[in-house]
Amino acid sequence: MKHFYRNLKMACMVAVLSISMTNVMAQREVEVPVGTLLNEFIHGDTTAAGERIDDNTIYLLERGQVYEIANYIRLTGVALQIKSKAGESTPAIMVTKPNDEGVYPQAIRTRGDVWLEDVYLTNANGAGNQPKWGGFRSEGANTNIVLKNCLIEMDKASIIQVRENGQSILIEDCIVGKSGDYNRNNGNGRLIDCREFDVAKIEVKNTSMYHLVDRIVRNMQGGRIDEFIFNQNTGLQIQGYHGLFHLGTVGSATITNNLFLNAKYMGNWTNVNEQTGPAPDNENHYLVTADTIIADTTVFTISNNNFYYDDEVKAFWSRYDTVSQAEVLAPIVAAEMGDAAADAAWELEFEFTNPIPTINYNYLDSLFIDPTLDPTAENWPMPEGTTIFNLNLDFTTDNEELITGSTTGGQLGDLNWEGTLNGTESINTYESNSLNVSIYPNPATDIVTVKFALNAGSDATVELLDITGKTVASQSFLANSGENTVTFNVNELPAGLYFSTIRTEEGLSSSKLLID
Repeated sequence: MKHFYRNLKMACMVAVLSISMTNVMAQREVEVPVGTLLNEFIHGDTTAAGERIDDNTIYLLERGQVYEIANYIRLTGVALQIKSKAGESTPAIMVTKPNDEGVYPQAIRTRGDVWLEDVYLTNANGAGNQPKWGGFRSEGANTNIVLKNCLIEMDKASIIQVRENGQSILIEDCIVGKSGDYNRNNGNGRLIDCREFDVAKIEVKNTSMYHLVDRIVRNMQGGRIDEFIFNQNTGLQIQGYHGLFHLGTVGSATITNNLFLNAKYMGNWTNVNEQTGPAPDNENHYLVTADTIIADTTVFTISNNNFYYDDEVKAFWSRYDTVSQAEVLAPIVAAEMGDAAADAAWELEFEFTNPIPTINYNYLDSLFIDPTLDPTAENWPMPEGTTIFNLNLDFTTDNEELITGSTTGGQLGDLNWEGTLNGTESINTYESNSLNVSIYPNPATDIVTVKFALNAGSDATVELLDITGKTVASQSFLANSGENTVTFNVNELPAGLYFSTIRTEEGLSSSKLLID
């Protein structure tokens, strides 16, 4: 399969942001000279009077070059917008630089919108065996964070720390990894930490993650998430000390079409106080947890997710009476979902072509034998020579249920990876054409026509779905042998990416559709 980063691509050529940004349409682009301290250049981009030259500025970095940060970047009321110049090579690399005492700073502590695109940000200290604590903090109320096509790794606490109310976060087409202090047994290591703060929206899609010590999302201690969307993501070797999704008080949560190998491989460990609180029943931990349900308001849409654990992980659990496989839904979530809870997740067997990074079982054995020792582990267990740039986590499987199991009829997991059908046939999730499908015009503004062909008559359903998997239009009928035509009026649908799915007795096909 193809190298991930070299072939990282948008699922749609038109960038459709799911959250609004007031400053991303910048008119001014400024190239940052190689060898310049990034924080000093950005902070110094002012007039003689100290005013920002232009609040709408994108800072362009040379691909493959290292840009050091000697003190955290902070802009107040101004969008911080950084991207690599166009190209196919390694993105620009942003790293922190120690001071004279050898102390490494945080990288970003901004109080305005943040937009990072096509860059590599690492919070590692020195050789990388002791990552920085809280390298990326967002401290602006009612601001937006957008990470697109980025590689981000190495932080003791979390990839993004939310430290003010009202923020919206979009993470799309990214790779994130090695978050948390691997030398401690009390958690830390999250994708997003928004505890104590109210968040307007979190959306993560088409993103791959690995080696997170703790939860993907942590929200608790009084904070609320109004809207949470986690769709079409891939994860592996996530320790999951307290679970995966700790949503706290939540308005709506959509968790769909995700693919995980060895998520929360640490299991449910019931004999340690640190892991038995906080939890809804103060005893067990689950993959999806909410502390507070808002009566007549909270909505959970959790379906078409696959959580599989390989034989080595299951053998590890069997060695300890106090360790067991974690259930997917906390009781409070399952009760709220009712009968729909049965469709929340599967455990279908699959494997990645190269299941790296690996799990350090020696460390976990030492931890479970005597939790009071707080054993010191090796640094993140990665094969020698393996970096975030040459990870090969291709989604390849002959399990057809996973290749066609999403809410749109395509594969589960990050759509930047292509799956294989029957071990040989490469399939593009958006443009599967097994029924000789054509859809036009595309992009569409008014009437869109869907054509497909059958060998014999069949019951057929043609649907249009938005990017969350919600059906926005549907027609069911008895299709004829040969060519069939269906039309939809889309002039009242919001612009963006949609899917046309066709279900017949001869198979299923899914195609992408852009609506202008």
